[in-house]
Amino acid sequence: MAKLPEKDRIKLHIGAHRTGTTSLQAALHEQRPNLSQRGVGYWGPFAMRDGRYPGLFRWLGTGPLLAEERKRIDSIVLKNKHLLEQRLSYQQDQGHKHIILSEENILGSIKVNFKLTGLYPDAPHRLAVFARVFGPYISRISLTIRSYDEYWRSAIAFLLSQGGTFPTPRKLQSLADQPLRWLDVLKNVRMAFPDAEIFVMPFENWVNAYEPHIDAIFGAALGLPPQQYMNRNASKSQQQLRLALLEHGKEETAQKLSEADTPYRPFSPTQIAHMQAIYADDLAQLRQGDLARVKLLGSPDARNFG
Repeated sequence: MAKLPEKDRIKLHIGAHRTGTTSLQAALHEQRPNLSQRGVGYWGPFAMRDGRYPGLFRWLGTGPLLAEERKRIDSIVLKNKHLLEQRLSYQQDQGHKHIILSEENILGSIKVNFKLTGLYPDAPHRLAVFARVFGPYISRISLTIRSYDEYWRSAIAFLLSQGGTFPTPRKLQSLADQPLRWLDVLKNVRMAFPDAEIFVMPFENWVNAYEPHIDAIFGAALGLPPQQYMNRNASKSQQQLRLALLEHGKEETAQKLSEADTPYRPFSPTQIAHMQAIYADDLAQLRQGDLARVKLLGSPDARNFG
């Protein structure tokens, strides 16, 4: 088989966390036979993690990299370029002209976001290293975003379900003040992939729109057969969080939650209104096209793939 053109080989979906990514990845996994029939392979977390690309998702901090660290990164990039070429060659032999790659950990992690009080503060380094390996094959990137109050509520609930502790009032206020915004994340993506087009989907419009979402990631209607999917990794209710905390031996923390099957809502009405206003401003700037090469796909019904 002839070598395929590079730039459009991989359609990259980079999350974000707590925006229905796990459910979308489960839908992609279930659609693999149908995608394959259309010449499309799928790489999700199962294909990207557990050392399959050694060192590629390392914590690199937020400050300037030392010379020793840059040298170590050069070695990591070289090794992973070779691995990627091998795996793309195998996909080509399977008849896959394109790959949909979905991996939210490219941006960072929920724990780091919470610890450093911001949306993906280490994304610039992570994206830059990832782009050195995968960048030559990518011309289209998609990202789902979510209102800040719901994003942080869901993130905190996730951390609690892992045995975490409640955020202090000061921490909640710092999160509400939004030191980093989705616009900052998108600028970092654009900097790492200067030639790629970036498409943004609001979670509130795209949640559970699985086939249209896959089409938007790919950039064209694939004609995938509709299927029934389960929601995966959804935020746990207070009742569920109590049980999870008890399983982790966090009895004192668990007792602070209601036994009702209702959402955990840590923010005050004032904080929620403030975060929603910031998010609305983000969406307004994206609609106006204030960021070059970044386009907002407002509704899955429009089937506008850019």
